[in-house]
Amino acid sequence: MKKYLSISLLLLVALSCTDDKSADEILKFETRSNCSIVDDCASKVEILPLRTAGAMIGEVMLCKETAAGFMVVDYDYNIFCFNASGELQNKIARVGRGPQEYVSVDDVAVDRQGNLYILSQGTDVLVYTASGEFKGRHTLEAAASSVSVLDDGRLCFTLCHEEDAAYADDRLLFADAELKPLQSALPLRKTTLSAYGFGFEKLFRRPGATSGLYFQSHDRLQYSIDPQGTILKTYTLDFGDYAAPEELLQCRSQEELVDLVMKHDLYYVNNAFESRNFLLFNVIFQQKAAVPEVAVWIWDKRSRKSYIEHYPNEASPLFQLLQFPVNLAEDDTVWYLCDNEMLQAGQEEFAFLQALDIPSEVGYSLLKLRLALEGTYPKNSL
Repeated sequence: MKKYLSISLLLLVALSCTDDKSADEILKFETRSNCSIVDDCASKVEILPLRTAGAMIGEVMLCKETAAGFMVVDYDYNIFCFNASGELQNKIARVGRGPQEYVSVDDVAVDRQGNLYILSQGTDVLVYTASGEFKGRHTLEAAASSVSVLDDGRLCFTLCHEEDAAYADDRLLFADAELKPLQSALPLRKTTLSAYGFGFEKLFRRPGATSGLYFQSHDRLQYSIDPQGTILKTYTLDFGDYAAPEELLQCRSQEELVDLVMKHDLYYVNNAFESRNFLLFNVIFQQKAAVPEVAVWIWDKRSRKSYIEHYPNEASPLFQLLQFPVNLAEDDTVWYLCDNEMLQAGQEEFAFLQALDIPSEVGYSLLKLRLALEGTYPKNSL
């Protein structure tokens, strides 16, 4: 959680849902707790241990579901590739400044052949095979903050806000496997320039989904997008009195941002996912000189009901288990990456863990929750 709470990331992320492409439906975030995500929203819970064959994963920075299984990146920029059964297939650790090495890992995408596309320092894209062999290095004309591989092999990059850069008016760039631009796309309406948009703007690929892409912006809008770059839905989130003021979203310097953050209480979303039936987001409330409050929020698109579970602070045992969502699949399965020690500690406290086979070794596991809300809503749902 310490990575989530840096002052540079205190920017509002906004969401909404609509069946009308020309209008937004505003979702209101409630500050009171109204459900238990596990007890009221999950019909089935499973655990998938990640077996590393002795390799050690450090503090996790990124975890993604891929066509072949799962991929984990730690803060030492080691990349671990697992199959769908949780067995380690390969580890890539090529940190350095050589022609076949990467300086950092901003994001990683994997195609259906297992090739890895590593985005480093915004503009460098390094390509490795599934076995870790170096295939090539490319340079983007504009800095990006995330990369996804579409089902047809095209790449899609989320471009950063740089007024004088190539594709300055665009937010997405489609390219082929050799990174030759195929099209730039989507101003996504007018998004707000910010000195700190780099860490927040993300692009999530929805495996098997019709729309294919979900764009998480750092301003008040987020989008569901088809593989051609057409906006299917726009999401807007209303945080009420805790919404970030417009001047905060227009900050151009760290000093200006810090000054405004100190004057306001803020909510922001650090992860957002979409399936055919649900939106899922992890919310952080940054209070003035206080320990942050956190929440998991599920929005049911069929019933238009919200399910929000609040935790008093980031030390909440249950939040420690649910703080790292990996994906929300089209079958309404939510994957969370969990530290095995947290699972072991929670086994005595939480009934839903007691019937599960908790791994005894140090490392990580994937906690799998199947959402089932239609017709069985909690009595106190909004």
